[in-house]
Amino acid sequence: MKKTTHALRSQIANVFSSLIHLNRKKVEPTKSNHEKTYFFKNSETWNGLNEPLNNKTDLPINKIEKREGIYSWPSQSISEFSEVALLSKSGLAFDEYEVIYNANLPNKKSLKIEIKKNPSIIYNFMKNRPGSNTREKKPVLPLLSYRSDNIYHWISEYLPQLELLNKYRLETNEQPIVLLEANPPEWKLDSLDLFGYTEDYRKYMNVDELLLNRCLLCSSRIQSPEFLPSPRELRFLRKTIVGKTNLTEEIRSDLPRKIYISREKANNRRVVNQKEIKEYLESKGFVEYTLEDIGFIHQILLFRNAETVIAPHGAGLTHIIYPSSINVIEFIPQYYPSVYTVLANMLGHNYQPIIAKKVNSQEDMIVSKEDVDKSLHSV
Repeated sequence: MKKTTHALRSQIANVFSSLIHLNRKKVEPTKSNHEKTYFFKNSETWNGLNEPLNNKTDLPINKIEKREGIYSWPSQSISEFSEVALLSKSGLAFDEYEVIYNANLPNKKSLKIEIKKNPSIIYNFMKNRPGSNTREKKPVLPLLSYRSDNIYHWISEYLPQLELLNKYRLETNEQPIVLLEANPPEWKLDSLDLFGYTEDYRKYMNVDELLLNRCLLCSSRIQSPEFLPSPRELRFLRKTIVGKTNLTEEIRSDLPRKIYISREKANNRRVVNQKEIKEYLESKGFVEYTLEDIGFIHQILLFRNAETVIAPHGAGLTHIIYPSSINVIEFIPQYYPSVYTVLANMLGHNYQPIIAKKVNSQEDMIVSKEDVDKSLHSV
């Protein structure tokens, strides 16, 4: 393909991105492809924190951020589109009129940037479609995560859509299915099992292009930059997951009340002085876990039983959603704003951040043992 000028790149990006309805924007009726929109949830607001982060308060507060303010979520809906084609590699869904969904990018801005860098996306999309004879006749909700390996985004952005899907089922008496990428991780399947979307209600994107007779798309649930679930969604997640995981007294007796989550197997945000911190925490009765080594249900039970959890910033802290009350101590790299500051406060947990010294571009950090000791005395 010939080199595309900067002006043409920008023009293509502007035109193409203007076609996208979804991900962060409410679905609006368009052309004859749109069948019906079902509105199931009212808008919500939550008044944010009253206290700033403690520890290392000499750091620039505008970099750490207090996370104060009012967070709002719009009313939520699920829409049904007919005769939609879905491409697995690009994550684009479209009908004969326009693009209606992009699964692999978080928002229109990201898509626009990607197209500016690589305008061939449009040509491949418009002219080099793989074509398909594979068709699904049942109503389908695509849950093709643009961060499919990130448990935080899956739990906070995608699982809440199942509440809308459940309401759709009651409203229409239909039996819709959810669509996943080919070979999804085991924890994703385990989570869907808990919500009743077992193998009979799942389909996998094992072809380059899939034709959907009826495509279900949820409107945006999230307006804040942290991709926060709303208070209603947190209640839905907690109620469903707690109700489907049986934390018996026998299981409780085998689980520790104080847990330290290690990121030794991660590629970033590792604790450089891990040995020192681990030995100190063990002397205080903490048990270390690496979440990659234990199953999804075990992780849920571990957090539900815990009295105090200590962890570097990472997706594993999403599990603080389940317990009704827990002490959370989070190691945060210097100048790194954390979503768990807000999430813990929304849930009513006792949250203590520790601002650690960042040592490299991977945000690995050195954690002060003295700061850990201070935080433990304050919980």
